[in-house]
Amino acid sequence: MSLVLGAKAITNSQKMFSGQDLLPPDICIDSGVAVMNLLILSRSKARFCVLGLLGVVPRLLAGPTVTLDHGSYFPGETITAAFSGGPGNKLDWIGIYPEGVSHDGSIGSTIWRYVNNTQIGSIGLTEGTVSFPVGLQVPGIWDAYFLLNDGYTGLATNQFNVVDPGSPLIRANKGVYGPGESISITFTNGPGHSKDWIGLYQMGQTPGSGTPSLIWSYVDGTQIGVGTPSDGVIHFPAGLNVAGAFEAIFLENDGYNVLAREPLSVRVLASDLPRVVAVSPVDGSTHSPPSPIYEATLKDGAAKLVPASVKVLLDGINLTYQLRTNSDGLVVVAASVNPLLGAGSTHTFTLTFKHSAGGTLTNTSTFTVGAYVDLQLPAPLYFESFDALAEGQLPPGWTSQSFSEIRNPEVDFGNLDSAAYAGWTVVKVDRFSGSFVTYSDTNAVTSDYQRVLNLDGFNVVNGQALKQMATGKMLFGDSGYRNGSSQVLYLYTRDYDLSSAADVHLLFHSLYEQNQDSFGAVEYSIDAGVHWLSAAYYLATSDLITNDFGGLDVSSTLTTEHNDVARYTDAAGNEVGGNYGAFVAAPLESILPTYINGRTDDDSVGGKRVEVLRLAQADHRAKVRVRLALSGTDSWYWGVDDFGLYSLTTLPPAALAFSTIQRAGTTLTLRWSGGHAPFKVQQKSVLTNSSLNWSDIFTTSEPRADVMVDGAAGFFRIIGTP
Repeated sequence: MSLVLGAKAITNSQKMFSGQDLLPPDICIDSGVAVMNLLILSRSKARFCVLGLLGVVPRLLAGPTVTLDHGSYFPGETITAAFSGGPGNKLDWIGIYPEGVSHDGSIGSTIWRYVNNTQIGSIGLTEGTVSFPVGLQVPGIWDAYFLLNDGYTGLATNQFNVVDPGSPLIRANKGVYGPGESISITFTNGPGHSKDWIGLYQMGQTPGSGTPSLIWSYVDGTQIGVGTPSDGVIHFPAGLNVAGAFEAIFLENDGYNVLAREPLSVRVLASDLPRVVAVSPVDGSTHSPPSPIYEATLKDGAAKLVPASVKVLLDGINLTYQLRTNSDGLVVVAASVNPLLGAGSTHTFTLTFKHSAGGTLTNTSTFTVGAYVDLQLPAPLYFESFDALAEGQLPPGWTSQSFSEIRNPEVDFGNLDSAAYAGWTVVKVDRFSGSFVTYSDTNAVTSDYQRVLNLDGFNVVNGQALKQMATGKMLFGDSGYRNGSSQVLYLYTRDYDLSSAADVHLLFHSLYEQNQDSFGAVEYSIDAGVHWLSAAYYLATSDLITNDFGGLDVSSTLTTEHNDVARYTDAAGNEVGGNYGAFVAAPLESILPTYINGRTDDDSVGGKRVEVLRLAQADHRAKVRVRLALSGTDSWYWGVDDFGLYSLTTLPPAALAFSTIQRAGTTLTLRWSGGHAPFKVQQKSVLTNSSLNWSDIFTTSEPRADVMVDGAAGFFRIIGTP
């Protein structure tokens, strides 16, 4: 059997039209009247003048529409009309009239509803559905109108049939399909010929006029035609792959006599398309790292991503990328940027890809690079990578002391609660890419410690952004996932001969994470450990105590008791702990505010950085020793890699951050954290160039400044001392 279709006009009874389709060639406008909606609302094609305005139609260009859920109905069958693009008035309404009956108000509609699906217009809607549960009782051709604001100005129209109860009828199981989606057609009251058939055509094409149907089947569900059902369902599993408007047409006995029609459409809906569900850097971000890693996560819809079509560009330049599928079945596109991007510079990532429905999609992410310091390092005086050591060892001459309770004596580097992690130890970095056994009494497994390897992206050394804070093996101190009330770990390096070195600095890759009242300390000795000097102390920002001037009160911060600060019994039987100063070896009165580093609880990124600590009294000393202390109560961890001593003659200004800005009258109080005293306070009136024309106000040793301000705008910055 050969099925063809042609371009003969659709019969008048089946035509669906909108006002936009039927605008007349000439329009008359009454002088002085603003005409906002021009529609032919009669089938007569007569010249039509709009002489008044009954409502506001602000969305005319959006194309108001009204569509029916079917093209034909039996008497009394529910009719559902969907509308869209309306102006949103509470009294906009849907009215249904017999064909040829004017909707100008001279004759009432047969059935009607306001857009909120009631006859009490209480909610204005621009789109929605209206249902007529008892339908229409009289067979014939009917017009559905979308009408404006309780009046008779037409916004859109559509036409449908009501057929006799015994007439043939077909129904699609849906009105809108995605490309390739299965289509089912129900037929009723057929003549019962074995060769009665159903074909799907593009809207406007006529069966038998030269162009075949797109897909077809006899009523028995085959293309042979041996059964004679008059009622049934035909399935087209592969659906239609081309978007557009179509008709399912019920035809008689291998011919082209149309028994019934049903409109349907195929659309590539937004929900059908693959889409980007996450992207990094986030579009509009202003603090991106200088060598960002681009990552877009895509979710397929009914239309699928075409992998070979993917492109990733940075400022229009193609990047090499990788595709992978994550554990949720989502596709991840990742690309790295190796050259450093300038601080404060703005860039755009562009992702393009095709989908199986034949289109191309684009996602852009524009970002600005945050401030960063490119740390220029010479060759180290002494350096320890820990890579040559076995797990469980320490470098020669290094010693550790632990006051962590050991309930599991097994040395198991896959178990955080075992003796392996009771003190400072060397461990393989790649262990933290997997999972660990936790508390030995439960043997639970966690992947939480993958956070150890998190990266903030702002660590730049010798022109290269660090992609990993630790590699090979690292030194590790642990407090988390351990039984016992407290964990206290001390570490002592060997003595280093720096008798010929000046400008001594300790540098190491720090993988520290604060947890509530945990505490970390870096100290050094210049007399083989007899006396100790301060370098840095890490504790929760919430536990920093300020004095009456807003500066840090070091003594109160270190001596105040806390319920969650670790405690232990020393070799002499004395209880130690309860305050942070208990784990400090340097005299408390010698500790300056600049040595105290406030850290955010559970921040798994902010503490991953290259620490640069000036050991001012280590210059030209022959016995310099470093001490690390970690205390916690089932807290987090501290990893250390690339531990080195350097002679650094120049360093960039220390990183600073404002903590509070308060104004009282003409006094502006600035407080900040980070950096080293003395601090230089500067001001300018216009921020046209962020690096030029700053004026010095004064210098202070406290992380606080009171400056006088007037009504004019002003900008302030703080510069710390390396």
